[in-house]
Amino acid sequence: MNFTFGSHGVRQRPGPSWYLWFVFLLAAVLAPARAAVRVDYTVSISPNEPAIQVAGTITGFDGPNVSVAIPVWIPGYYVRINQYRFISNFEAIADGKTVEVGRPDSDTWSIPAEKGREIRFEYSVEAWEKDDTMGLMGVYVGRESAFFHPGSALMYVKGEPKATYTVRIKAPDSWDTAAPLPSIDGKYRAPDYETLVDSPFRVGAMRRLTFSARGKPCEIIVVGKCRVSDEVLKEITRKITLSAIELFHGATPFDRYQFQYQFPPDRQQQGYALEHRSSMSCVFSSLETDTSFPKVAATYVAHELFHAWNVKAIRPVGLGPLDFSKEAETGSLWFAEGFTQYYQYILMVRSGIWTPREALAGLARMVNDYRLSAGRLTTSAEQAGKGVWITGDSSSSGGTSYYTKGALIAWLLDLEIRARTKGEKSLDDAMRRMWDLHGAKDQPYPPHAFRDVLKSSTGLNLDESYNEWVSGTADLPFDTVLPKAGITIEDITVPDDYLGVSFLPSDRQPIVRDVSPNSVAWDACFEVGDVLISVDGKAYRRTGKPILSGGNRQVGDEVRFVVKRDDEEITLTANIRGRAITRLGFDESALPEARAVWDGLWESDLFQKKPKTVGAPYYLPLPAFGGATLRAGTLRS
Repeated sequence: MNFTFGSHGVRQRPGPSWYLWFVFLLAAVLAPARAAVRVDYTVSISPNEPAIQVAGTITGFDGPNVSVAIPVWIPGYYVRINQYRFISNFEAIADGKTVEVGRPDSDTWSIPAEKGREIRFEYSVEAWEKDDTMGLMGVYVGRESAFFHPGSALMYVKGEPKATYTVRIKAPDSWDTAAPLPSIDGKYRAPDYETLVDSPFRVGAMRRLTFSARGKPCEIIVVGKCRVSDEVLKEITRKITLSAIELFHGATPFDRYQFQYQFPPDRQQQGYALEHRSSMSCVFSSLETDTSFPKVAATYVAHELFHAWNVKAIRPVGLGPLDFSKEAETGSLWFAEGFTQYYQYILMVRSGIWTPREALAGLARMVNDYRLSAGRLTTSAEQAGKGVWITGDSSSSGGTSYYTKGALIAWLLDLEIRARTKGEKSLDDAMRRMWDLHGAKDQPYPPHAFRDVLKSSTGLNLDESYNEWVSGTADLPFDTVLPKAGITIEDITVPDDYLGVSFLPSDRQPIVRDVSPNSVAWDACFEVGDVLISVDGKAYRRTGKPILSGGNRQVGDEVRFVVKRDDEEITLTANIRGRAITRLGFDESALPEARAVWDGLWESDLFQKKPKTVGAPYYLPLPAFGGATLRAGTLRS
């Protein structure tokens, strides 16, 4: 289209190009508008049934065939899940007749039908999640409640990114339904599949708690056996939400937010969590109380909520727009997940729930995890994120975790920025700039966009540090950066609380699933199938804590285990091992500029302006956040 612009507006040049443009424009105006593809789902759920039934209707497609597919992965969990294995009895009806359905690949069902005709189809989805989670990213059906993740239960129409979706739930009349989607006349509506897949459904018995954060309505859904009072759940969740919104100066990527908290009755170990656009699903231990919930469980809330900004709104190329037919490879998970892990600790202190001492303990744990990782000097932070699709494990992607390494990079950058600008700038400024450029505009950021944002938001040239820490494999310089915030570093030896066994996830009894070679359990001659009865004379019950923690054990002490093996109780013995760790503290004699950097990390206009210093060096073995996973049987104590 050739245009020339003069002082009196737009003037076209005569010629064939203008004529063709006019013809095309006229044809476009006169052409009938294409009907929007719409998918209406009805999901039928019955208590204790082994599957849910899904019925769908598709209208507005062009034809002659339409293909529906189940995602090969779901956002937030960077592993191919092969969900098609749990789908059965697929049937389709077109023009009132049952039609033969094709399977061009394992994840796709192809339905023959004429253009514009209505297609109906139905299938079953196995409820493969069990009572120990009550649902997180699959399908769960229990006696009193059910759950399904749309990415594991509801199919999308291939080649139709603008298709709209509705969901209607058929369940017992006494059951309630919760989802972060608007509901009209009993139908939950999503403008596209990306929105639908990020909207988990909880059905059945539940409690609803509500609060408001900076004018945004928030709702807490509670299911299971919850010992935590409503007052504590609301107060902790509200404080974290307000602190996150404050960090972004009031900007939010959601109009309302739903916190789905499940407390499986027989679950004694800490749980899992998964983020969504305007909601989260969290699995907590049924042993949580008003006292314990703020200590560790609340960090899951802080982590998943921060994801609403960092990964859902501020998302890298590869994670938006989403392609559910293949793995979404990106080299930015160190930023998307690692920075979120760092800010979970920051939010916990700024909200007044934790002290700086507790946050420093969590950061110390990450320093130790990083230093023990085999690949820290051979795998860059970028490579670790790409490797997760191969290993299926965020903690061993190339021998190092992009969660841990990314969080530590965020911490070091934050301290460096604060120290070099004398507190005038911080990592917060860079995160807000990422929001302005990408999150608020829904424009995925390209690789290394954050390197440029660091410069524009802080005025500092941190390219060398970025290249070494993010793209390179240089060791992270704790010894030179941490002292700029008055943080002391000490290498010590402590009793190792790692036993080296994992238990079967669903049994009430602690039945040994496997034994790690060259571990304390290996030395004691544990065997697969052993039932752990007691440790040093005390009856063992699952608590989520390492089995050898507590008890004032010292390196070299003998520890006695009683196990049941083949209907006989036998005693096993081994010695406590030593473990080298890095202990962090705060130097009370630090120079004023270092103290200012330290205080700046935790300051909040919302809850506390002058945080207390940490006092003596301190180490607390808080669990490092490792992302959502359902391989409960592989978690070790």
